[in-house]
Amino acid sequence: MIKLREYEKRDASANLKYANNPEVGRYLFETFPSPYTMDDSIWWTSVGHKELAGIHNAIDLDGECIGSIGATPGEMEDRFTWEIGYWLGQPHWGKGYGTEALRQMTEYLFQNTEAKRLFAPVLAPNKASMKILEKCGFVLEGVHVCAVFRESEGGFLDEHLFARIQV
Repeated sequence: MIKLREYEKRDASANLKYANNPEVGRYLFETFPSPYTMDDSIWWTSVGHKELAGIHNAIDLDGECIGSIGATPGEMEDRFTWEIGYWLGQPHWGKGYGTEALRQMTEYLFQNTEAKRLFAPVLAPNKASMKILEKCGFVLEGVHVCAVFRESEGGFLDEHLFARIQV
């Protein structure tokens, strides 16, 4: 089964192998480089994941980095709300690894931070991610209509906002 862990320098090659796939980055924020280069991968696995606020981990399967999951805390009055996001290499889709990674990160955040609310924005065509969130107890809070412009997807897309509250 998978585990979440800190990135290591050795992860750069595997990270590149899986991240440099247009299908992987298709519904991620445009800050995710495409094409994804070795320089991008080296930066992320050695420095980048440490420079961002929050927690950003490798998704590890049998010693190989097969994806990424992270959560970023809000600021000021939103400081108890964290945004969560993830991706997996395409050969690992549909095997439950995304669901397990999200379960582990959700549990970690609620037990080890002051997070009371986790949320994830998901572009409308990304039904697989919506299923993962629902399996992990996230609920659809609303839909931001025509919120994101993606020329590659033919124009404006709705953004679905899923969240989970710690009770």
